[in-house]
Amino acid sequence: MEPRAYLPIVLEAEYAAAHPDLTPAARELLHEEVPQHPERYVTSPRAEALVAYAQAHRDLMRGIDRIIDLPEEEFTARRLELFAAVGSRLKDALRCDPDCFEAQLLMTLLADTDLDSCLHDLLILEHEVLERLHAAYPAFDEDAPHLWRTSEPAAGENHAALGAAASAPQNRTQPPAGPEEAAALTSSNPVLIAWLHTLEAISGFCLQSARYRAALRYAQIVGRACGYPNCAFGTELLAYARLEDEDAFFACARAYNENHPDEGPVEDTPWYLFGRALLLYKLGKMRPAARAIKDFAARTCGGAYFLTMPVYHVPYLPARPEPTEPWERAHQALFEADGMIVDVPDFAQWAEGFDEVRRAADRFADTYGFE
Repeated sequence: MEPRAYLPIVLEAEYAAAHPDLTPAARELLHEEVPQHPERYVTSPRAEALVAYAQAHRDLMRGIDRIIDLPEEEFTARRLELFAAVGSRLKDALRCDPDCFEAQLLMTLLADTDLDSCLHDLLILEHEVLERLHAAYPAFDEDAPHLWRTSEPAAGENHAALGAAASAPQNRTQPPAGPEEAAALTSSNPVLIAWLHTLEAISGFCLQSARYRAALRYAQIVGRACGYPNCAFGTELLAYARLEDEDAFFACARAYNENHPDEGPVEDTPWYLFGRALLLYKLGKMRPAARAIKDFAARTCGGAYFLTMPVYHVPYLPARPEPTEPWERAHQALFEADGMIVDVPDFAQWAEGFDEVRRAADRFADTYGFE
């Protein structure tokens, strides 16, 4: 979830709480102005830190875009410079608010550490953020269907402001919040968003390091969040495919369709189409696998190309970004499945052996200017 999606909600709620005498017209103007000039509506150290984080994150992603086509040696040097500059700005955000967990998460991901060390640091951060959520929000419940119960203050009581830690213990006897109420609470809570971002990062690293059941556990939590756009189902499908759990794979797809009727069929997504082909191949069901890989190539923009010609992918900082090109979802799915493809070395060669796959890859390269 990009900062621009939730930062205006947080700033608007804090500003309105600090200025309770705003007229309806002023509130409408506030709603229009905050996304355009967030720095003008900072009313707390926490808000100042979040604005600083959002600006650092924006500059980081723009900086990567500017250097992505450079030769390898120059790219590496410029990337290190960029990460160092952004790291310094994240430290400034943390000086405003040491509990700006988004800044802590991004600093962890930018650190020059190996995957296992980074995963260890992420697990420590996740535990810290989870403890803060329990202390500050009695209605938060990571086991609830949508992560919230109904004892949170009603709308208009400033969900976005953290305030003092709540003294009442968490009351899990309260009924779960409905999807709309849970979405409002989640989308206005930067602590919860930081926790979900951290879970996504952990899940992705678990997938990369063949910790498939752990990847499933973390992705399933993320997938229950309302008001937090995500494709956690993709992680689940890839993990089930690699675990050769055919029943769970298709049950996951059915459950997603039932729980997200407005999102479109999961069967149209690259995670499903690729995961199905890999699953059937791993199970030795070669005729269905052949049909599935041809279907993946035909229906996924760029899927055949990225399977046969892996190219650099901008790292998730901190989580899977929203696509800006029609082929980016396929690129993401193949990027996330890369460890599995490497672990099944004959699979990519087998897939490339089909004329349909090679032709789809060539058409994509010609259409979008890939080499």
